[in-house]
Amino acid sequence: MIPDNNEITITNLHEFCRKNGLSFNAMHRLAKGQSKLKAHRGWTHRNSVRQREYIKTYDGFIGPDGNAVGTITNLAEFCRQHGLDNTHMVP
Repeated sequence: MIPDNNEITITNLHEFCRKNGLSFNAMHRLAKGQSKLKAHRGWTHRNSVRQREYIKTYDGFIGPDGNAVGTITNLAEFCRQHGLDNTHMVP
């Protein structure tokens, strides 16, 4: 799974890791469900043993334009992308 929560199919893990500057060993352990890590450099796998059984979501935020932002599933990542301090983001 790519860092922006979209799922992709990888046919050659060695080549994929080389092109994206990722550790093959870390990605292979994630894919096999043998890693204590839940992600490697933002990438994860549906077999990851550390994935949550639930996903916490946040609703009700209003953007600077006055429009509702929509559901946020990763508040920390959302804040990084928009230059916000997540300690001030209280739903």
